Amino acid sequence: MRKVAFIDFHGTIAYKSYSDTLQQVLTEAHPGHLYTQGTFRDLLDGSYLWDNPHIAHPELNRPEKWWSYMEGKLKDAYIELGYKKDAKKLTKRFKELYTDPKEYLVYDDAVEGIKKIREMGWIIFIVSNHMPELKKVVKGLPFNKYIRDVISSANIGYEKPNPKFYEFVKNRTWYTKRNIMIGDNILADIQGATEAGIPAILVRNSLFKDNENCQYFAKDMVEAAKIVEKNF
Repeated sequence: MRKVAFIDFHGTIAYKSYSDTLQQVLTEAHPGHLYTQGTFRDLLDGSYLWDNPHIAHPELNRPEKWWSYMEGKLKDAYIELGYKKDAKKLTKRFKELYTDPKEYLVYDDAVEGIKKIREMGWIIFIVSNHMPELKKVVKGLPFNKYIRDVISSANIGYEKPNPKFYEFVKNRTWYTKRNIMIGDNILADIQGATEAGIPAILVRNSLFKDNENCQYFAKDMVEAAKIVEKNF
């Protein structure tokens, strides 16, 4: 029986945030600045497409369209902080760093956990609210050999937990009889998957382990693999 494990990317198996990268870029260009990651987080709050998952964006499915939208938001943030002259150059540098696999932190338990799930016979898809180049990034990470494919919201026009996102990934894996979802976000990954009829495992985010939508909780991917082995 073919079975597919959908695994989230950011915050679940790897990490590099927009606010971290925006600050990193500004520090390269202007080492003496006083702005924190929190500054950028506040400036861009509500600006990301995944902040409004109920709104579809198929018109942005082409990478150049998606980046045109996103770069506009990033430039606005730098301009707001007084870097209008450098905003275009800073935004270009942001894209260079954010699409570079070497810039990503892979959690210590990610490779082992993913490997164990694959060895149980699960076909693994990464499904994430992310940028168009996510597949390129995954190819440069140590767990890539265990991944069948990567599905990013930027390429399909829907953000988790939009039902259309889960409809897309289920249609993409129509040949399977069993699915599970593993992720760190109680709304996007757990509630969204559950409402789509996909059992889900919450990882890392212990704040929500007692949430009514959380049937399974794992502290990391190795523990998630043990839950998969025992329950699925």
